[in-house]
Amino acid sequence: MFQVSFGDFTILVELKLAGAEITDVAQECQRISFEKLKEETSDSLVLIRARQKFDKVFRYDEQGIPRIWQPGDDLEAQFATARETVHGFLLEI
Repeated sequence: MFQVSFGDFTILVELKLAGAEITDVAQECQRISFEKLKEETSDSLVLIRARQKFDKVFRYDEQGIPRIWQPGDDLEAQFATARETVHGFLLEI
């Protein structure tokens, strides 16, 4: 039995086959895994996730409550923190 994982997507395969059949199953698993990887890293999905991460840091506090900005709040620092969070996310992909 072997396992292939990409994020939340996992394939478990138990092989009770011989020779060429094992190769065929392994190739099919690899094809499915690559398709899922391409889907998860598509430009539109990455942009959506990046925006969600930015919003989570910039627009909401640590408890998930929307921020109420006051005149003396440091928007630039919060923006920089959110931008760095998204940058780290993009580097992980």
